[in-house]
Amino acid sequence: MVYIIFFIIVISPYLFTKLRIVNSRYNYLSSESSVPKRYSNYYFVIVSLYMILLLGLRHDYVGTDTQNYRWTYDIFRSLTFETALKYNSDFGFTFVFQKLASFGFDFRIVLFLQSILYISSVTILIKNYSKNPVMSYFLFMTLGYFIFATTMRQAIALSFTLLAYNSVKKKRLLIYLLYVSIAATFHLSALIFLPAYWLDKFKFNKFTISIMSAIMVVTICFNEQIGAFILTYSKNDYSKTNTEGYFFILFIALMLILGIIYRKNFIIKDTNNKMIFFMIAATIILLPISKLNPALFRLTKYYDIFLILYVPNLISSINDKGMKLTLTYGIIMIGLFYFYYSLGSYGIRMHPYVFFWNEYPLRLIP
Repeated sequence: MVYIIFFIIVISPYLFTKLRIVNSRYNYLSSESSVPKRYSNYYFVIVSLYMILLLGLRHDYVGTDTQNYRWTYDIFRSLTFETALKYNSDFGFTFVFQKLASFGFDFRIVLFLQSILYISSVTILIKNYSKNPVMSYFLFMTLGYFIFATTMRQAIALSFTLLAYNSVKKKRLLIYLLYVSIAATFHLSALIFLPAYWLDKFKFNKFTISIMSAIMVVTICFNEQIGAFILTYSKNDYSKTNTEGYFFILFIALMLILGIIYRKNFIIKDTNNKMIFFMIAATIILLPISKLNPALFRLTKYYDIFLILYVPNLISSINDKGMKLTLTYGIIMIGLFYFYYSLGSYGIRMHPYVFFWNEYPLRLIP
């Protein structure tokens, strides 16, 4: 029920238009429309607050890893920072967790603080760069980025890399490096986002596409060797495990192909979309490696989260109304399928949503 309410809130601009509560030109709430700023801000605040409440009030078994982080937090209550650092060597994470624990803050407060950071960074990204925030929020929920917040440590790192994206567009290298460095103190995997700053400097042409295709071939051929090398820097002992995810790979590949087909309006006429295109192309390059292990699969999140911008901006660039409508309905169907079926098949406990004061169904706990 809570997810249905979320979808109703997200599509409210369309509902208000149909009910003639607002003029049809307010539909997308995009930065390019003539939406009064107060309406736009209200929408972003309401959607963000609802998601923050869902994340802050969730049961520990909703999503992944939360119960482990609660256990770690309780341990940190009785440890000094130096001792806690031996337990977990990620400086930023350990410093924040240990200080909050030593000051006696309830773990629920930690969940809310982390949720505010994560959702705020996503909303800033959508508000500044999405041509259709309604579709962006829909994809954020249905493609699993919302529930990714329950990974906590990496979600915090992802939050800082999303904030770093603004520095790329403003060409502020030092600020960008600062954000990524902070992210790496929470989860070392954030360093994979470092090259993103220079993606904006690439030209969209046959040569660039050929180079990226060649790199992808290399990652396919040597994925096990590259994956093994990356895992040597992990503090956990991971064995080789195929993560499947073929549906997601096909979806991203299709989006890239459509981006190339409609490149004139989508990429050539909009330099912001060019950067987003390369972010998704980087995802395709990483996917052959990421399929070897869940730990490696999470590496792609720093890049593939930009699907929440890529897809709505692609649809907005298409002039053919029939194609635009077909693609929109297709994306909605794919999103709902992924949300209600695929996420569960990956072992992510998203359904049902359970508040922390209720009992979680024991049959759903592995």
